[in-house]
Amino acid sequence: MAFAVTINGQRWHDHVDDVVAAVQRAAGAPIVPVVKGNGYGLGQRLLAEECLRIGADTVAVGSVFEVDDVADFGTYDIVVLEPFEPRDAFAAGAWWRLGQHLHAGRVIRTVASREALLTLAEGPGSVRVLLEAQTSMHRFGFDEAELLRLLADPDVRRAFAMGRVLVEGLTLHMPIAQPADDVEPRGAALGSARVREVVRWAGLWQSETEVWSGHNSPSSRLWVSHLDDADLVTVAASAPDIVVLGNWKRCLLDAAEGRVDVVLAYSTAQREQSMVFSTVPVLREEVALFINRQHPVKFERLEDLAHYRGGLLFGESYGVDFDRLVAQHQNIEWVSDSGQNFGKLIRARIDFITSERRTGQLYVENLPGAQDIVALPNALSVDYLRVAISRKSPLAKRMPQIDAQLKRMVDAGEVEQWLNESEVTYRDMVNLPANAK
Repeated sequence: MAFAVTINGQRWHDHVDDVVAAVQRAAGAPIVPVVKGNGYGLGQRLLAEECLRIGADTVAVGSVFEVDDVADFGTYDIVVLEPFEPRDAFAAGAWWRLGQHLHAGRVIRTVASREALLTLAEGPGSVRVLLEAQTSMHRFGFDEAELLRLLADPDVRRAFAMGRVLVEGLTLHMPIAQPADDVEPRGAALGSARVREVVRWAGLWQSETEVWSGHNSPSSRLWVSHLDDADLVTVAASAPDIVVLGNWKRCLLDAAEGRVDVVLAYSTAQREQSMVFSTVPVLREEVALFINRQHPVKFERLEDLAHYRGGLLFGESYGVDFDRLVAQHQNIEWVSDSGQNFGKLIRARIDFITSERRTGQLYVENLPGAQDIVALPNALSVDYLRVAISRKSPLAKRMPQIDAQLKRMVDAGEVEQWLNESEVTYRDMVNLPANAK
C-alpha cells in the first residue's frame, strides 16, 4: 500500500531552530547534523540544504558511500561515522574514488583500531580522523587502556608529528538507555550515568592532549551523541575547554593543497613555496606576549623566553629567530585554538602566549576568568599581514591586479575603516544572547 506524507515546512524549520539553539545554550558548542541513508524519506538533498540553512560547518554521514551525495550540496566538513576498516575491500574502492575528488580534504574518518590508523599514515597526504572510544554501547572503539597505549605508541606519535594523521578529537557514541555506573568521577556526582561516563573520558582525553609535547597534537575536542540538554550542561561545566573552533595549521594546509584560495597571513620562506603573497601589506601587526600577572614573566630580549613555557597555535610562526628558539628549547605547547591557549594561561599551566596584540586584547575582553591576563608592553616583533593566494588557485595569476587594488584601498583608508568596523562588529557579536538570531 502506498501513501504520501505532507510535512509542514515552517513548523519543521522552527523545530530544528529550537533544537539547535537548545544545544548551543546547553553545551556552548556547535551541533553536527547527521544525514544518513535517505534521511528517513526526506532525501539527502533536502537535509543537506537544511544543514546549510542552520549554518552547520560540519555534518555526519553513516558510511563512505554516502559522502559524495552530501558533499555536492555544501562546503561543510563531513564526518563518516562507520569506522575506517582497511580489510574491507568493498569500502576501499569507495575510499579510493573519494580521494580523487576535491572534497576529500573535507572528510573526517572515524578510526577505531591501531591498524586502521597506521594504514592511513602510510597513505599519500594528510588524513583527518576522529578516534572512537569504546563506551558502554560496547561496540567498536578503544577502551581506556588501549587509547593510552595508542597515544604512547612511537609509530603513532611519528605519524602525528609528520602531519600524516590529523586527529580532530575523541568521539563518544553513547547509549540511549542509561549505562551502568562503574566509576563516579569527582565533580560530576550529580549527573546522569551517561554524564559520568562522558566526563571520565573527557578527563582522560584532556589530560593526554594538554601535555602532548610533539607537533600536530590531537585536538582536545570531544564529539558526543545521545545527551539531553541537562546532560550537556553538566558535561560543559565539568569539561569547560573541550570544544575547539578551528585550526590555523589546517587552514594553511588547505591553502597549500588548493582547497582554499585566499588567506591572510605573514610571509615566510616556507609558505611562499605554496602561496603567492601580495607585495602590498594589508595590516601592520604588533606581536605581544600575553601573561598571567599572578605569575610574572621577565621579558627584555628573546632569549629570556627560554626559561618559560609558552603556548602557540599549530602553524604559527613569528620570525626566524623566534622559530629557532622554539626548536632549540622545545618549550612550546601546540594547540588548535586560542581558547585552549588562554584557558591554560588562566590556570597557570603555561607562562606566556604569543599573539597579535590587537586580536589578543579583543579576545580576553569577554573571556571568563581572564582578569589577570595582560599583554606586556615590549613587542616580540612587528610584521605585516598580507593577502596570500594558493599557487594552485586560478587567482594566483591575478596577483598584480590584486596588488594594485589593495594599494588603492590602503591609500584611501578603506582597509583601516574595515578594521575598525570589524572590531565593533566583533564586540557586538560576543555580547549577543545565546539564542539570538
